[in-house]
Amino acid sequence: MQAGDIDEPLVDAIYAVAAGNGDWNAALDRFRALTGSCEAALTMFDHRKSLLTQQTACRMLTADVREKYVRHYGALDPKMRILAARDPGFLFNDAEHFDEAFVGRDPFYQEFTRSIGTRHTLDMLVRKGREKQVYLAAMRSSKRGPYDLRAARLFRQASRHFVRAIALREKLEFARHAAGAIDQLSAGIIVIGEHGRIELANRPVKSVLDSACGLRLCRGKLSACSVEADHRLKDAIAKALAGVSQPSVLRVPRTGKNVWTVWVMPLPDASPLSRSNAPAALLVLGDPARLCLDASELSALYGLTKAEAELAIALGNGETLNEVAARRRVKSSTVRTQLLSILGKTGFHRQADLTRILASLSRPVAGIARPQS
Repeated sequence: MQAGDIDEPLVDAIYAVAAGNGDWNAALDRFRALTGSCEAALTMFDHRKSLLTQQTACRMLTADVREKYVRHYGALDPKMRILAARDPGFLFNDAEHFDEAFVGRDPFYQEFTRSIGTRHTLDMLVRKGREKQVYLAAMRSSKRGPYDLRAARLFRQASRHFVRAIALREKLEFARHAAGAIDQLSAGIIVIGEHGRIELANRPVKSVLDSACGLRLCRGKLSACSVEADHRLKDAIAKALAGVSQPSVLRVPRTGKNVWTVWVMPLPDASPLSRSNAPAALLVLGDPARLCLDASELSALYGLTKAEAELAIALGNGETLNEVAARRRVKSSTVRTQLLSILGKTGFHRQADLTRILASLSRPVAGIARPQS
């Protein structure tokens, strides 16, 4: 759909939010005016149906009104049962579902909407994700009357732009946050999306790609300059995107006799670098003579606690769970519980896979030295 299909100032206002400070007020006010509404709102709930944020055009839905809705009237809202049974993108128009007899006896309409003067509603669940649900709504008074087909058509068209702008804003925020965090790591970090294109790369990787020293970027995809290495790299990425948990460790030739070490593995949903339910692959790149990961880097990649990251490093350096427990002076069960948490966050199914990938470098992983016997 082209921007010209609906009001261009509305489209401009919607997409301005993606690159701006997240204030939807101007876009919602334009949306309100075009639909002939007294109020418009963009509301986000978490997976427990708890209110996260709500932005409105005219602020009729005050903090006090929101508190009443969350505390009591949300459970009575009859349209929510209808929306819950439909997929995102279904437009609820109360004129098509509730007649005056129903409204006259319904406590939500008689007690809540009457008190704020919003008799008629267009409402849509525009986005449903793991962590939150996003609703777009427009409201009218009884004097203005129910919404007609023209208003409903404009709502549907505008909702597509709201969805795209929300997704774009989240992607930009994710990129800013994640790139800022992993730029500080010594290893090169790459996230490959489900279509095989690079979604995220930190500063060390960009330096390698800019110089085309063994690896290069081709139409958004990572390639090895060596044909043989490129086949192995693409095969490893395809396996990781398919969810094969067995990690791959590759040696990619670069200038002279030097090589890059590249780890390739699925990116688990629990990783701070994961931004969607779609499959993704995590690549860790470095010079085998210098590459090592410390506790802070493992925490950045996988969201491990300090104790979990140090345990992972110790296992990579060859310590056993019992040895770690003895050194820490804790019960073996405590260490085993931490190991289960590490496996869940890193996406590995077995301790052997975790230790193999951490021990696959040419020298021990940095952090905690193996005790001398």
